[in-house]
Amino acid sequence: MKKVSNRSKHRVVNSVCLVLLAALVLAGCWTRLDDPTSQSPDTSSVIPGSGGVVSGDRKTEYIFTPATTTLWTFDITEGGDGGVTLEVHDPDGNIVRRSESWIYMKAGITYKITMGVWTYTVGRKNSYTLTISPAGTIPGEGGEIQVDGYTKYAFTPDRSGSWTFSSNLNSGDSEPRFWVWDLVKDEEAGSNSEAGVFYDSMTLELMAETVYSVSVSFRLSGTGSYTLIVSPESP
Repeated sequence: MKKVSNRSKHRVVNSVCLVLLAALVLAGCWTRLDDPTSQSPDTSSVIPGSGGVVSGDRKTEYIFTPATTTLWTFDITEGGDGGVTLEVHDPDGNIVRRSESWIYMKAGITYKITMGVWTYTVGRKNSYTLTISPAGTIPGEGGEIQVDGYTKYAFTPDRSGSWTFSSNLNSGDSEPRFWVWDLVKDEEAGSNSEAGVFYDSMTLELMAETVYSVSVSFRLSGTGSYTLIVSPESP
């Protein structure tokens, strides 16, 4: 019987592995690959208190001390295949939010923002551009906003009492959806939907000088346009 050398066995095993790897690639079975350079974050960079734009292609930590207590928008644009991760930590190291586009942050508090980068393809780089800016606001005395899709606004009432949120549909056939969140208590203050029914208006008891987020969209990700009117009820 002819003996097979160990060297020949190794060549056979290596050939089989290469064939299997090629088959997986052709079948589209990709595996997430963290950028090896991303394991040790770059030296922290400081983002101005008014917000700003930063970019990179590896794990990086940023320091951000907001100049205003409000809802802040975190807008991320990717520059390759794969994905990015976002974590925001308070001074005690607690995670405030992960991968959230809107984050409530307090003035004078220093937060640590960690951006991570990963890709599906060996030898390729992914990148990101992060824009931090205050969210749109509804005036303290109330006002009107035009809604064309999902977004959030910060609202700090100038008086305590009953406030009415009402909608006028301008176009489209989907029902307007809106809800209010108490950012200080971190709980819902009210919504225009109940048991699958969407109402044109709602009245809530709100506290002066408390920051709320007002989320607006359409039912079941519908499209169209509507006007949301925020006004205090007469005493």
